[in-house]
Order: sequence, then C-alpha cells, then structure tokens
Amino acid sequence: MLQNKKLKIFTTAPQFARVGLEMKEKIVEEICTINPTAPCVELAVPTTHYANIPGITPEVAEFIGGCGAGRVYAAISPEGDVQPCVFMPIKLGNLRHERFEEIWLNSSVLNELRDRKKLKGGCGTCTYKFICGGCRARAYGYFGDYLMPDPGCIRRVYEKPIHTLQLQMSL
Repeated sequence: MLQNKKLKIFTTAPQFARVGLEMKEKIVEEICTINPTAPCVELAVPTTHYANIPGITPEVAEFIGGCGAGRVYAAISPEGDVQPCVFMPIKLGNLRHERFEEIWLNSSVLNELRDRKKLKGGCGTCTYKFICGGCRARAYGYFGDYLMPDPGCIRRVYEKPIHTLQLQMSL
C-alpha cells in the first residue's frame, strides 16, 4: 500500500474537495507520524466548484456547500412529481394538484433536509456538517433514511488509509 508514497483523493463533489483541503495537513502529519522512517506521503486533492474561495463568508459557505436537495433546489418530473433531488425518489407532491410554493414550504421531508442539526451518525457529529452535509440521496439509497450518514463520505476515505497504516505498524 502507498508504494509510490502518494495518496490521492479525487472527487467531483465540491463539498468533499473543501473538506479534503481543510484536512490535508492533518492527514499528512498523521501518516508521517505513523511511519516516520519512510518518505512522507503527498496528498493531492483537486479543487472543484467551491472548494476554497478566499474571503468567503460562513453564510455563503453554508448556502453553496454540500447537498442542495430541498435547500436550494428540487426535482420535477415530466409528470409534475416533485422530489428533493433527481436521485432521491421521494414524492413530495404533484404540481398538477398543488402549487410548488406549498410543497416547498410545507414538506416535512424538505424541512428535515434543511435542518442539518437533524443529521444522524457521523454526519450529525461532523465538524463539516454545515459546509458539506453529505449526499442525502446516497444516505437514502443505502439506509432508506435521508438523515443517516453519507456512505460515500470522503472523511472515511482518509481515515481508512490512516487506520490501515496504524494496524500495519502495530503488527
């Protein structure tokens, strides 16, 4: 593992790039601490859409960061069905029977998606929950609950190599 001494994490999700950039130094330091005799690991995280904008305010970071399902957008099918996003098959209402504004303002699902304090597990306790929040559709797909942790969380991608190195060093 890590033969070329480079650990590269690539993602197209802007919230993951932001978390990766913020954690980069900590991860490299931990890996070098685990194996101080080996050449250090280089961690490369490509920036994407909103990864690291200098001078960005916390309010803007929360607005543009992470899953926008129910916060900044919703999906509408050709039949008029409204869903939190195209990847989350939860029918919230139908535009042939209700106004979009009513669905947007009154949907209990959308209101829960907007409240990141309701996130469960790792996402609920994560430092980055207001910047990232994870993919709610992926959580729903895996667990049947859109408030569960995102199984594709990039922090787990980082933590696994560190944990593996710790295990190898202890053998």
